[in-house]
Amino acid sequence: MPPMKTAFRQKPPPARVPGVTLFMYRSDSDPAINALITREDGTGLPAKYGPWTAAGTTLPGRALPHGLSRKAADDLIKQQGFALWRMKQTDPSN
Repeated sequence: MPPMKTAFRQKPPPARVPGVTLFMYRSDSDPAINALITREDGTGLPAKYGPWTAAGTTLPGRALPHGLSRKAADDLIKQQGFALWRMKQTDPSN
């Protein structure tokens, strides 16, 4: 009996997700202020809220933190080079 041929399927390459990685930064002068930018080094963030500390990344196609709209952030970044948002302060007395 001839040996059986075994066909192995190769996994297809992962689908490419359009878009860019967004880099998240937090203001050291006001920790409630956060920013998204496409430049990993954070150049272009507004100096008046600096210095800035890297806080993470968001890959293309992934949801943004805190329920932020990816489309709104992308539009702001296209217009001004970055997107800012302010976190709500929690009341420490509660």
